Amino acid sequence: MRTILVIASVLKRSALAVLLPVALVWGGCINTGSSVNLKPVELAITSAASLGLVSTIAMNAIASGSSTNVSVPCAQVTQACTNFPCSSGAVTVTLGSACPIPIGGVGSGSITVTGNWTSSTDATLSETFTNVKVGVGDSVVVSATDLSVSSGTVSFTGQNVQVRGASALVAQSTWTVAPNGSDGGFTINGSNQDVAGISTSQITVSNVTLDSSCTENPIAGSATIQSTSGPADLNITQANVTFGPACNGQADVDGASVKLDFSNS
Repeated sequence: MRTILVIASVLKRSALAVLLPVALVWGGCINTGSSVNLKPVELAITSAASLGLVSTIAMNAIASGSSTNVSVPCAQVTQACTNFPCSSGAVTVTLGSACPIPIGGVGSGSITVTGNWTSSTDATLSETFTNVKVGVGDSVVVSATDLSVSSGTVSFTGQNVQVRGASALVAQSTWTVAPNGSDGGFTINGSNQDVAGISTSQITVSNVTLDSSCTENPIAGSATIQSTSGPADLNITQANVTFGPACNGQADVDGASVKLDFSNS
């Protein structure tokens, strides 16, 4: 019993990597492969794709000038910034064929973006999604606050993003979305760690690349998923997810092709 309590304490305080040899020593097991739940990775990617696109459109619209008559596709400036800093900028983004979301494709509906601009390239934004659909389903993202934009890179934490569906972004998670130079493409990095009692889960997303040429799946990058549960046995599940150039809505999970689902159903 004392050993179990010590292991539970370690679960709450330590990174999952430390626990791998512990499971082997104390008779637990390590599970790998395609049976692992991919939803935390899918949710992080689809949320980042929407927030990255909308934030980029809004930033470009405000930077285009002091007039509300701008030429940025899908954007209408409702409150222009005549100079910086500017605490009252506002943009309405109306989704359509001119601005497809990198994961999901052509969308519809509108997003109200407000924020505090310290310069034309740096701002803190809030976004509210209204009747937004992506592809054939509802947008995963409902709203977001405290989105930090610096020279094109969007940063946010899970606790500041409200999503629709069965899962939620882990509160203690951090994500960055950066334009990657392609037309409408982004690169996503981030991680989270969730502790619930003696169960722990952690995901890491590395250089996941989105490109407008493929709205079915990322075309490069990787993710690692680790989880532990107990207490009778310390069981650890780990999966390595790799995204490749094939535009087929799938990813490689420890050597097996697995269908991706970005709907959060």
